[in-house]
Amino acid sequence: TKRDTAFGEPVLFLALSLIIMGVGFLKANISTVVGALYEQNDPRRDGGFTIFYVGINLGSLLATAACSYLGFTYGWAYGFGLAGFGMLLGLLTFLLGAPWLEGRGGPPVPLKGRSIFGVPVEAFFWTAGIVAVFPIWMLMQRHEIVQTILIPIALVTFVSVVGYTVFRLKGAERSRMLVAQVLIFFSVLFWALFEQAGSSLTLFADQSTQMPSWFNAGYTQMFNPGIIVIGGPIMAALWVWLGKRNREPSTPVKFSVALVLVGAGFLLLSWAAANNFNESFRVPLMILFLTYAFHTVGELCLSPVGLSMITKLSVARVVGLMMGVWFLSSSVAHIVAGWIAAATATDTVAGVVTNPQLALQTYGSIFGTIGWTGVGVGVVLLALSPILKKGMAGIH
Repeated sequence: TKRDTAFGEPVLFLALSLIIMGVGFLKANISTVVGALYEQNDPRRDGGFTIFYVGINLGSLLATAACSYLGFTYGWAYGFGLAGFGMLLGLLTFLLGAPWLEGRGGPPVPLKGRSIFGVPVEAFFWTAGIVAVFPIWMLMQRHEIVQTILIPIALVTFVSVVGYTVFRLKGAERSRMLVAQVLIFFSVLFWALFEQAGSSLTLFADQSTQMPSWFNAGYTQMFNPGIIVIGGPIMAALWVWLGKRNREPSTPVKFSVALVLVGAGFLLLSWAAANNFNESFRVPLMILFLTYAFHTVGELCLSPVGLSMITKLSVARVVGLMMGVWFLSSSVAHIVAGWIAAATATDTVAGVVTNPQLALQTYGSIFGTIGWTGVGVGVVLLALSPILKKGMAGIH
C-alpha cells in the first residue's frame, strides 16, 4: 500500500545510511590493517592483499546466493536479516582474532589522553559517526544532489592532497605520494569501464546474449566473484613466486595490464556484436563469460594491488586519508560508468527491446570505443611505468 511504501522507503534508506557509515569506517581502515601486517618491501604484500580480496569476494559470492535465495523464496526481510547476521559475525571474528594481529594496524600516534574540542578522540568519532548518519540519510533520498556535488568534492579533495604532498613533503616521501596519486587517477578509468558489470553488461546479458533455459541475466553477476575465488589464490601465488625471483612487475605495470585487459574484454564483445552469430541478434553466453574473465583478471591486477600500493607509498600519518581518496576515486568512476551505460540505452516496451539489431549495434559501437580507450590508456601508462617506478624510490 501507499502507507507501507511511505513508511518503508525512509526506513530502508536509514538502514542503508547506517551501512554506508559503517562501511566508511571499515573499508579504509581494514585495508590499512592488512598493509600493516607486512614490512616495507615484503614480496608477500601484493599476494597478501590478493588473498584478502579473495575473502571479500567469497563473501560476495555466498551472500549473493544465500541472501537472494531467502529474499526470493521467503521475503526480503529474511534476506536483509541474513546480511545483518553476516556483518555481526564478521565483527565478532575481528574482535576475537584481534590478538593475533600483535598490535599491528593500530594508530601511529597513541590516542590515550588526546582530545578534539575537549572531547576524547574515540568519543568524538563515535558521536560524529552517529550524527553523520542523518545527512547521509537525507542525501540517499536525493541522489541527484549526490551526483552534482560528488565530483567537485572529489576534485577539491584530490587537489588538497596534491597540495599537501608538494608543499609539506620532501624527497622520497613526496615522490612516492605523487606516484600514488597518479595511479589513483588512472584507476578512475579502469573502474568506470569495469563497473559496467552492474549496468550495461547486465542489460547486454538480458537483451543481446543467448541464455540457456535455466540461466538468466542476474546470474551473470556471479561470474566475477566466482572467478576471483578460483583465480585469486593463483594470482597471489604468482606474485610471491615472481617476487622471490626479482621478476615481479612493478605496480604501474600491473595497472597498465589491468587497463589493457578491461579494454580487451569490451573489444571482444564489440567483435561479437559486429559478427552476428544468429538471426536473433544475440551473442553466445561464452563470449560474455570470457569478457568477465578478462575484466576479473584485470581487477586482480589493479584492485588488491592498488590497496597494497596505498599502504606502501603513503606517508604513515595520512595512509588512512589516502585510502579514503582511493575509494573516493572509485565513487567518481561509478558516476562516469553511469554516463557510459546511459549511452548504450535503446528503446524498450515492458522491458523488451523493440529493435534487437539496433540494440546489438549500439552495444557494439559503444563497447568498441571504450575498449580501445582502455587499451590505449593502458599502453600510455605502460610507457610511463619506468618513470613512475623511479618515483617510488625503492618501493617495489
